[in-house]
Amino acid sequence: MERLIKKPGLSICVCAFCLYLASSCSHSESKIGAGKDKIVPRDFKNGHKARSLTFIKTPGDRAVIRTGGANLPTTSWDPYIHVDAEGYHIFFTSIFCKDGEGYNFSLHPGNQGTCKIADNFGSIAYGFSNDKGLTWEFRKSPVTDGGGNTGWDDHAIETAHVARIGDKLHLFYSGTSMAMKSRYQIGKGELEIEDNSIYKTLMTKDRKFSRPPKPFLARQDKVSALGNNIQEPSVVVKDDRLELFWIGLSWKLPDKPEGVPGQKLTGIGLMRNVYDLNFNLLEETEKSIANGVNITEVKYFDNQYYMFFGTMPLGGAFHKGEKIGIMSSPDGLDWGGRRVILKSGPRDSYDGWGMFGPTVALDGKDLVLFVTTLSVEKGRVDDVSNLKPGERIGIGLVNKTIYGGIGRAIARFSD
Repeated sequence: MERLIKKPGLSICVCAFCLYLASSCSHSESKIGAGKDKIVPRDFKNGHKARSLTFIKTPGDRAVIRTGGANLPTTSWDPYIHVDAEGYHIFFTSIFCKDGEGYNFSLHPGNQGTCKIADNFGSIAYGFSNDKGLTWEFRKSPVTDGGGNTGWDDHAIETAHVARIGDKLHLFYSGTSMAMKSRYQIGKGELEIEDNSIYKTLMTKDRKFSRPPKPFLARQDKVSALGNNIQEPSVVVKDDRLELFWIGLSWKLPDKPEGVPGQKLTGIGLMRNVYDLNFNLLEETEKSIANGVNITEVKYFDNQYYMFFGTMPLGGAFHKGEKIGIMSSPDGLDWGGRRVILKSGPRDSYDGWGMFGPTVALDGKDLVLFVTTLSVEKGRVDDVSNLKPGERIGIGLVNKTIYGGIGRAIARFSD
């Protein structure tokens, strides 16, 4: 997925799932995986079946997080929700621009001179809700620094997943370098939780995750394989083990960046590594355990694994028509029961263009699903220099603008 924010004389592409291969910001899609969301649901070999879950959009007429306007996030892609006694903690991909001595999550439309958009980076934003995700308070600065000259994640940091182990938070994320912008690796930052409060640590005290000098899980560039890109982490901590699920991409030219002559995406699949709680590798899969899935989140509850994912788009620009699907598994390896659980609304609705990047909050008997939503309006509003007070900036596509947000849906978890 490529994201475009246009500014005077400069364009930024922030890639989270590199399926757009025609040009750096063309939004033309590869056909790898096309049609695989039509796989017929199957039962497991051992007869295991997942329970049926019905998600209802709540609220049904709007996103709970809007973007691109004054005091709103510039973008809100690929959310991850962590639930504890304080409430809901959200981590999501956004673009931060220079604002005085630091970097700010908002573009300040109508007064954008306070936010120097020509100086920016992609990183992870944080928000908090005490009403199950209906309203949000946002931290203005990123939870981990971006940019710089690390050599591996200095172009973009995105698709966060946060795991709490003891009194420490571990931030897993996808990172790319300026030299290899579409070639992802997985990083892991750490943060000590102060006063047993994630909210106080991140919002009140403005603490940041450490930024690793090298990837936690590095790509391999010698042969064409699903380890050529390693991205979109999802973590399950269970039985004193940490299971890291990630999307792998294979390239025809594994040691070259996207866009060079002869480069081609040749495969996509879900992989899994298993670590002990000291992060020593115990197991790793050699082949894909699920195909045709985009930006997955794996959860363990009800004595089984559930995978939430975006369906692979079947054509059109920038996630058009993408839906949210679910599969389940008894062991995290053998997946089945594939079906769609959430679709876009009418064309003029807040999610009328498409949706992707699901995350689920387990809250008592409620499963609260949050997804990246996309709406579309006529006319292009993608140039920061021409914004008027009250306008929102979005992604310009020919004669229309795509606006991002985060929507919410609930399924009741019956006994």
